[in-house]
Amino acid sequence: MGGQLWRQDVKKTRPFNASPPLGFSSGDVTPPPLKAGPWQVNALALDVSGRCNLACRYCAEAATQPRRHPMTIETFEAAWSFLFPDGKPRPGASVRLGSGEPLLALPLLRQVSKIIETRSEPNDRPAVFLTTNGTLITNEVSHWLVTTGWHVKISLDGSESIHDFWRVRPDGHGTFAQVAKAVA
Repeated sequence: MGGQLWRQDVKKTRPFNASPPLGFSSGDVTPPPLKAGPWQVNALALDVSGRCNLACRYCAEAATQPRRHPMTIETFEAAWSFLFPDGKPRPGASVRLGSGEPLLALPLLRQVSKIIETRSEPNDRPAVFLTTNGTLITNEVSHWLVTTGWHVKISLDGSESIHDFWRVRPDGHGTFAQVAKAVA
């Protein structure tokens, strides 16, 4: 019934068979055709840890993905070779480290950082984006992340009550206080 009411409300404001707005041209939103040729991969997203330390109530990944083992340094080496076939980073390239909780694999992340540092000049390093739930960020980890120059994204789901309802530890306790400290 709720869906029907919503559809009725929408129909009142704009019918489903409405024409595009006056002056609209599909050419304004249609991307140009791709040119033929070999495509250069400029970004990789890697699941580092294969797992998470939380039990978020809405985690689609935990419900839909098979359990995975942590990434190995050999896998990162293969990914690096795939991204940079000639071994040299190029402008605009990026590596995204996430899925699960990557800081569960901190020793591996430190190895990854060294590889990136030793194989590229400061001006042509690929951008690295690390997405974390923030619960494993200590002062030491925070300092290390700052020195890497990586872009760190910390998941925070809103106010304390909202965050603590959705982002919980396996025992059901919320994580807002710890995550807010990491963000600060």
